[in-house]
Amino acid sequence: MKNDIVQKFFQPTPLKAWKQKVQYLLLGEDFEKTLVRKTSDQINVLPYYYSDKTQEKISVDQADHTKTAVYIDETNEYEANKKAIEALKLGVDKVFFSLHHPLVNVDRLVENIYCPIYLQCFFLDVHFLKKVELHKHVTILIDPLGKISRTGDWFTNESLDVNSAKNLLKNKVVECCVNLSVFQNAGANIPQQLAYSLSQLAWYMSRFPSINKINYIVSHNTDVLLEVAKVKSLKALHESFCAENKIDIAYSLIQQKSSLNLRVFPSRINLSLESIEHLIGFSSGVDTICSMPNHFSFFEEDAHYTKQSIELLTNTSSQKIPSHDGVLAVEKIALQLSEKSLSIFNEISKGGGYLKQLLKGTIQHKIQENYQSIAANYNELNETEVEHKLVKTYPFSKFQKNFTLVKPITPKKQSELLEQPIWEKIYNSEK
Repeated sequence: MKNDIVQKFFQPTPLKAWKQKVQYLLLGEDFEKTLVRKTSDQINVLPYYYSDKTQEKISVDQADHTKTAVYIDETNEYEANKKAIEALKLGVDKVFFSLHHPLVNVDRLVENIYCPIYLQCFFLDVHFLKKVELHKHVTILIDPLGKISRTGDWFTNESLDVNSAKNLLKNKVVECCVNLSVFQNAGANIPQQLAYSLSQLAWYMSRFPSINKINYIVSHNTDVLLEVAKVKSLKALHESFCAENKIDIAYSLIQQKSSLNLRVFPSRINLSLESIEHLIGFSSGVDTICSMPNHFSFFEEDAHYTKQSIELLTNTSSQKIPSHDGVLAVEKIALQLSEKSLSIFNEISKGGGYLKQLLKGTIQHKIQENYQSIAANYNELNETEVEHKLVKTYPFSKFQKNFTLVKPITPKKQSELLEQPIWEKIYNSEK
């Protein structure tokens, strides 16, 4: 009975007739320039998609249900534990703690928390395992390549880091990460994010043959269509790469807040931007979405944003967000993203792999080129309000003169060109 009324009163319109009608309505305007949206990812988003021109659909595993989580940057075990328990009362399913040293008191940190807990460790320490072995609901996440990508240095050196990670991964509570957020937050386009992540997966597979799970940490821009397609493409690339290499590596997608999207002025926009990111996560089927951590606040008045972020996430979770799986536009764009990312991946492989390209500075240069393009475009299309608030932290990336092994991939904001001069004018004049 579905669409019987439509079929009764309206005849099917052939694609050729529809195109002719569009051309007529354009009154001589160029179709490509007027209706086709060209993205910074070199993807042409069409005004319509039709099944006879769409290639075979991408079949990937879908999360049964997207879980919610709170992300807490641990600086004090007591305070972090308190924040986690408050977030659980608001309805989140999981807790993520970022740990920066192995001396943390894990017993105190996880006290009275019985949901799944993830410790995103920015260190490698085999002895740290003893602190978590009694807590069966705790998982340790490590990311050696993420460390050198973000900071420009290994924890110690390549050889020792590989050995430490190999020993840690022998334990079932330890899992490996590939962090797409590092690239997205620095301004990489989607094919770059996917290609660099696939290259990291290849590196981990070659160094850790017994690895059985990868956690992809993702963050999103606000282009819903492209970002949903990115998630689907990432799943497909992982599954096809593992199948081609005849190995079985499970994976999960953990969504964290993007710093690239953040606005300094007016900061109240950030929750609206974050709600779009949540929508992308739920509709694309990531496994876990984390709320906004404290260090994304720039002003004293923004302290309440973390609670609002958690409430926003749990409220969205309670709604029925439709899946975009099978949507023709998503399928088509996901295929294009996969093709473009595989092309970049092959170039990286020919150049010696991810680490060699990072050491040469090629990856950093490519990302910086793309960031300059999107920041300049943002500056042309946007304007901002001037706000004067009590400063909590400096919101823009700082140039570090530290002597590192490689140039780090640093997080930025696409609004920096527009907002940094305003910030400097307001707050430097008060010093």
